[in-house]
Amino acid sequence: MALYAVLALAGGWALDHFSARKVGTFMAIFTSLGLLLSSRVTQPWHLFLSYSLLLAIGTGPAFPFITATASRWFARRRGLAIGIASVGASLGILVMAPVSAYFVSRYSWQTSYLLLGIIAFVAMFPAPNY
Repeated sequence: MALYAVLALAGGWALDHFSARKVGTFMAIFTSLGLLLSSRVTQPWHLFLSYSLLLAIGTGPAFPFITATASRWFARRRGLAIGIASVGASLGILVMAPVSAYFVSRYSWQTSYLLLGIIAFVAMFPAPNY
């Protein structure tokens, strides 16, 4: 969780220096990579590296990304736009928690991470290009 705090700051800085498209693509790659590599861990330190570090790099900047992008795109009703974007992030967690639980109960945890990595890539990678 400490990594998320530090990486949220780094994500905010990155959004000030690079386009939202570049930061979003970077986040999509690291989120997918962290989940995909988590499916292949054989040692505890592998999980620390893949899940804790790589996934935090991909998802830590999510809140600054959402709020900065929505505030740049909308001049009128900016608060509503940020609120809707924030709801989307919360709904993602709400939906993916039972999906993850289903995957783990139906398949192995390794297969679950693999599936979640694929879902993250399919859902996140094209998003910055809109």
